[in-house]
Amino acid sequence: MCPVYSLNALTEFLDKYYWLFGTLLLVFGVFLTFFGRKLFVFTVFIVGACLTVCAVMILFYSTFLKSTTAYWVGWLVLSLSILAGLGVGFLCTKVLRFAGSLVCAYGGFMLGVMINEMWLYMYHSEAVFWCVSIGLAVAIGILAFFFFN
Repeated sequence: MCPVYSLNALTEFLDKYYWLFGTLLLVFGVFLTFFGRKLFVFTVFIVGACLTVCAVMILFYSTFLKSTTAYWVGWLVLSLSILAGLGVGFLCTKVLRFAGSLVCAYGGFMLGVMINEMWLYMYHSEAVFWCVSIGLAVAIGILAFFFFN
């Protein structure tokens, strides 16, 4: 099964309700921009929950669900992933050092994606993309664990 073909169903689901997801992401982004450090526990909770939701949605849409899947199934998967995300977010509030390093690892992964979009795409290699993105995520996550404060 080609993951790109299956992720088209996720893209269609997100495109259909772009106004809802766009509004939620903008509100959370602005909130985290201004109050992220002051409300660190809440920030870790939200980021842990969002990362879990995204990971579950990508996992399900790249393995099980197809582009012909009914929209109610997408909403069910989203609802269950939100419940799982709330659980993971709660666990993240209990282990702040580890959760903080996960947040930084996500930032490192996004830095790797940005570097790939700037100039590594010229190599036309998926291996380079994944090695750089995951390598930066691991390196920054480990550094954040040791330099937490």
